[in-house]
Amino acid sequence: AVANTGYHFVRWMRAGAQYSTANSLTVTNVTADMTLTAEFEPTVAQIITFTQPPPKTYGDATFDLTPTPTASSGLPVTVVSDNAAVATVSGSTVTLHGAGTCTLTASQTGDADWSPAANMVRALTVAKAALSITADGKSRPYGDPNPAFTLSYTGFVAGDAAGDLDTAPAATCAATATSPVGAYPIAPAGGADANYALSYVNGTLTINRAPLTCTADDKSRAYGSANPPLTITYAGLKNGATAPATPPVSACAATTNSPVGPYPITLTGGSDPNYSLALVNGTLTVVQANQTITFANPGDKVYTDNVALSATGGGSGNPVTFAVSAGPALIGAGNTLSFTGVGAVTITASQAGDANWNAAPDVSRAFTVGRGTPTLTWPTPAAITQGTALGDAQLNATANAAGMVAQAVPLIAVGVCGLEHQFEEPDPAAPALLRRLDDRCLEQLFRARMVR
Repeated sequence: AVANTGYHFVRWMRAGAQYSTANSLTVTNVTADMTLTAEFEPTVAQIITFTQPPPKTYGDATFDLTPTPTASSGLPVTVVSDNAAVATVSGSTVTLHGAGTCTLTASQTGDADWSPAANMVRALTVAKAALSITADGKSRPYGDPNPAFTLSYTGFVAGDAAGDLDTAPAATCAATATSPVGAYPIAPAGGADANYALSYVNGTLTINRAPLTCTADDKSRAYGSANPPLTITYAGLKNGATAPATPPVSACAATTNSPVGPYPITLTGGSDPNYSLALVNGTLTVVQANQTITFANPGDKVYTDNVALSATGGGSGNPVTFAVSAGPALIGAGNTLSFTGVGAVTITASQAGDANWNAAPDVSRAFTVGRGTPTLTWPTPAAITQGTALGDAQLNATANAAGMVAQAVPLIAVGVCGLEHQFEEPDPAAPALLRRLDDRCLEQLFRARMVR
């Protein structure tokens, strides 16, 4: 039996008595006419009670509708959400899925006794969760590129992470490699998400002084010379700089007369707002100086010459010494050079060094010694008596060179006689060594008396 609107089936009646309460009835074995009457009664209206749920925020826990929606009939009420992306309902338990607004509809369809209830609609608002995004503080030395900027998040819920945001934010900073030492803001921006209300907190990029090593360059010079220019090598300069704003000062206590040895080159002072200076000393090494000998060639000589050797030495002040390197020569007292023969002679001059001076390079001079012409001296001989042997009063000639004086004694007769002397060199057997004087002889006249 189908009831009209506002009515509901009650029972089947037959002959004034209840035949069945089943709405759908099947009658069998009918043997005579049977009249069944469906009895209907008006249905009772029902009302749903559904309290407005409070606003929620994305990330809030699952909650129950309180009080639970009810129908005046006592029949169960069904609640559904029209936006599962925001919330879903199971029984009277609501589970949140995202920020936004959804409509919760409570319904009761009625039954045989109760008319369907009018739906009750409630709007559920789920606000975005607050998400704070902070740029992490960073630091770097002056002159370096900016580091990678990172972000920290406070406020993620429901297991979300940075990778779940619809649009990821990014951090930027206006500082460049040439920016001076100081603090620069790191600004995050550009993020977006349907479930989060984003707020930003700036971070700070701190540019620190870069390390700069200032090293005094090692130097060297010879003893007695002036110090060379003192220079500095820098390690760590940035952006094309060649020196700090105020370079350190180099100094060395060594003077021209400082002896051979190492002397510190010290650095002091220096500053730059973008660098932390580290000063490293160097070393000035004073080494032995060179000295030279000035020794003029004596020139060619003859056998009878005597030469006073002389030369000028270097700064050590040590005496210049001479040695016969080759040839027939001797060096005696006072550096007097004499000759023992003829031929090529080489004399070498030397000067020793000391703690501050190197020994001078030897200087050799070569020349030729030729034959000499001795000079004979012979006083006038004394007179003799015929028949008397000649003595020292007559044979007394001398020469100005080593050798021997030979006398030729002619026959002595009464009257004027002559004696002849000649000079012979030390080795008369040597070829061409025995010779007469250029004027052949030195002759002295003397008178001989005959003794009767």
